[in-house]
Amino acid sequence: VDFFEIIAECSVALAGFGAVHAVLRGATNPRGAFRAWTVVVQGAVSFVLSVLPLVLTLTSLSNESLWRSVSAVGLVATSATAYSFIVFDIRMTRLGHPPQALASIRIAQLFAIASILALLANFIGWPWQPGPFLYAVALILVLITGLVALLHAFILPVLLVFDGKDVESPQEPNGAMANDESTFSDSSQ
Repeated sequence: VDFFEIIAECSVALAGFGAVHAVLRGATNPRGAFRAWTVVVQGAVSFVLSVLPLVLTLTSLSNESLWRSVSAVGLVATSATAYSFIVFDIRMTRLGHPPQALASIRIAQLFAIASILALLANFIGWPWQPGPFLYAVALILVLITGLVALLHAFILPVLLVFDGKDVESPQEPNGAMANDESTFSDSSQ
């Protein structure tokens, strides 16, 4: 039970940090907004799913029924978020906003699918009886999905600098500095 309390605290921290990131810098374009939204939603989903077993332990459900119930709720929530994120990714690409780092998006999607599979296995009782282990694994995978999106937001500018591409400043469009009219790419001249 202490594990789920710790995951709940981590989830709140992730969702809060994602919201702060979105407000301060992350939502400067559709892909940035998508990353920030992913972090916040994954944090919120893992928070709700980590608190749910704590609440249901107060009921008269048997141990097996409790873990089947929370796994069913988790399966619906993680499936819905994974599906919506995949659909939004496809729509943004079609609208002319291609992924900036396809590898991190696919890694996050794989973690989301792995969490769905862990919850499904716990719900049907395979390979063990339903219990906290697979449920905890699924929660960690949900958190990792949000962390991949958050780390991507910080890794992307570094990769762009190493590739020699222009990096837009959050204050001014087209990379113009507040006191200097040059862009990052022009500053090397």
